[in-house]
Amino acid sequence: MNGRCIRTTRAGFGTPQWFGPIAVAFVVMVLGTVAAFSSRTLCAEESIASETALDTAPSALAERERRLAEQYRRFELLLARLAETSQLTDPERASLLEKARAESRRRLIRERLQEIAAKLEQGDLSTAVEDQEEVGARLKELLEILERGNRSDADNDRREAIKQLLRDIGEILGEQRRLYAKTFSDPDMRALGTQQGDLARRTAEAAQQAEAQADNGGKSDRQSAEGSSKENDQKPPASQDGGDPNSSQQGRSKGSTPDTPSDASEGKQENSGQSSSNQEKAEPNGGSAQDDRSNGQQQESSGEQKGSPSSSSEQSSGSATPGSGGDQAPPQAQTPAGKALQQAQQRMWEAQRALEEARREGAREKQEEAIRKLELAKAELERILRQMREEEIGRLLTMLDVRIRRMLAMQREVYDATKRLDQVPLEERTRSDVLEASRLGTRESEIVLEADRTLLVLKDDGTAVAVPEALRQARSDMQDVADRLSQADVGKLTQSIEEDIILALEELLQAIAEAKKELEENKQQPQQPGQSPGQMEQPLVDIIAELRVIRNLQVRINRRTNTLLGLLPEPPQEPSQDLKDALKELSDREAVVESITRELMKRVKQ
Repeated sequence: MNGRCIRTTRAGFGTPQWFGPIAVAFVVMVLGTVAAFSSRTLCAEESIASETALDTAPSALAERERRLAEQYRRFELLLARLAETSQLTDPERASLLEKARAESRRRLIRERLQEIAAKLEQGDLSTAVEDQEEVGARLKELLEILERGNRSDADNDRREAIKQLLRDIGEILGEQRRLYAKTFSDPDMRALGTQQGDLARRTAEAAQQAEAQADNGGKSDRQSAEGSSKENDQKPPASQDGGDPNSSQQGRSKGSTPDTPSDASEGKQENSGQSSSNQEKAEPNGGSAQDDRSNGQQQESSGEQKGSPSSSSEQSSGSATPGSGGDQAPPQAQTPAGKALQQAQQRMWEAQRALEEARREGAREKQEEAIRKLELAKAELERILRQMREEEIGRLLTMLDVRIRRMLAMQREVYDATKRLDQVPLEERTRSDVLEASRLGTRESEIVLEADRTLLVLKDDGTAVAVPEALRQARSDMQDVADRLSQADVGKLTQSIEEDIILALEELLQAIAEAKKELEENKQQPQQPGQSPGQMEQPLVDIIAELRVIRNLQVRINRRTNTLLGLLPEPPQEPSQDLKDALKELSDREAVVESITRELMKRVKQ
C-alpha cells in the first residue's frame, strides 16, 4: 500500500460527507493487503532459503506489515476526528464513524497487525499466516459496519418484529371473538375449552415476544407508557371475574388489576422444577393450593380449579406456555403490553375451566376480559410503533435539512460566480476565465454527488413521492449546469437553470420545515388505536406538503417552458439540438408529475 491512499484519506478532513466511501475503500484495501501478505508469507515459508526471494523474505514482509499497521493507526485517528467534526452537521454519520472506531479498538486490529509484524521478524511464519486470517475476518466485520450506512438495523429489525407481533395478536383477538360467539350456543363446550386452552398458549408466547421486544428497546417504552397504562387499568368493565365484581373493581381502583398478584405468585410456583410437559397432567390440588396463596384470585376461580384436569398446568405456569418444554416460567411482565397479554392469557385459562365445567356465563365473562386485555396490548404496541416511526422521521428530517442546506449554499456560490464570469464580454475572456468556468463545473459536480447521497436516503425511506422527484429533477438540472460550465457556457440559460435549482432547494427546505412542525404537533395529539401494522408507517411528509411540492414542480415546468420558447428561432429556422433536448426533458418531467399526482390520489382514497 502506497502513500497515495493516505493522501486521499487525509483529504477527507474538510469534507466528512466523503468519508463513508473512502473509509470503506480503505478497509477493503487493507483487507486485500492482508490477504496478499498471507499469500506471500506462505511463499516465504516455502522459499525462505532462496536468496532470490527478496520481496517475500520475512524481514521484508515484516517491514511492510509495520507500515500497514502505521497506516491503520492513522485511519483510526481519521475516524475519531471526522466523527467529532461531523457531530453538528451530520449526527447520524458521526454516530456511524464513532461506532466503527469503537469496534476497531475493541477488535484490536492495529495491535494484531503489529504482532504479526513481530512474528514475521522472528520467522514464525505459520503463526503469522493464522493471525493474518484472523485479522482479515475482523476487517470484514468492520467493513460490514461501515457499509451499513446511517440506518439502524436493530431498530428496523425491532420494528418488523413488533409488526409481526401485532399481526399475531390480531389473529388471536379474532379467534377469541369467534370463541366468544360460539360460547353462547355451541353444545360441545369441552371442545370449546380445548380451543380456548390452545389460544391461551399462543397468547403466552405473544407475551414473551412482547417482553423480548421491550428488552431490545430499553426502558423508554416502559417509562413512556406507564401513565397511560395506569389510566387504562383504573377504568375496567363492571364485572372482572365470575364471582365478585365489586372486589375486582376495588382492586383496580388503586391502579392495579387483581390478576397481577396472582400472576406473580403463579410465576414463582413454576420454579419448583416441574417440566411444562408434565404440568398438564398434574394433580388438580396443585392449582387449588396456588390459589390459596394468590392475593387477587376470587373464590369461584379457586373452586373451579378443583376437579379440573388442566388446572395445575394452567395455574402453576402463570404466564408460561404449557407444553413448551421449559422448566421455569418467564418472569412477570414489566411492560404494559406484556402485562396485558399475561392477564389475557390468565383469563383464557379461567374461561377454559369454566367451559369444561359447562358454565357458559362464567366463561363469557372471562372471554370478554381477555378480549379487552388483548385490545389493550394491541393499542400499546401500536403506540410503540408510532413512537419509533416519529423518532425515525425526526432523524431523517434533520439529516435532510442539513444536506439540502449544504447543497443550497454550494449552489448559490456557483451561481454568483457564474454571473460574475458572464459579465466579462465574450471577446475579452481569457484562459483563466475558461479555467474558472471549468472549476465551477467541478464544483457543480460535487453538488450532484451530494444530491445522489440525499436521494439514497429518500429512497431508503420510501414513503415520500413528490419530495424525491423534486430533488431528482433538481439533480438533473445540476448535471446540466455542470456540463455547461465545463464547456465555459455561463450564459443566461445556464443562469436560469441555476436559479431553478436554488428555488427548488429552497422549496424543499420549506417542505421539510413544515414536516418538522407537523411532527411536533402530532406528538401532542392522541392517536386513534386499531390501525393495522401497515398503517403505522407514517409518511416522511404528509399528503398536503407533497401536493405543494407537486404544484411547485408544475410551476417550474411552466417557467422553463416560457424561457425555452423565448429562445426558439423564427421559422423556418430549426431549433438547435440543445433546445430540442431541453424540450424533451420538460415533456418527460410533465409525465412524471402526472404519475406522482395519480399516486398521491390513490393514497388519499386509501
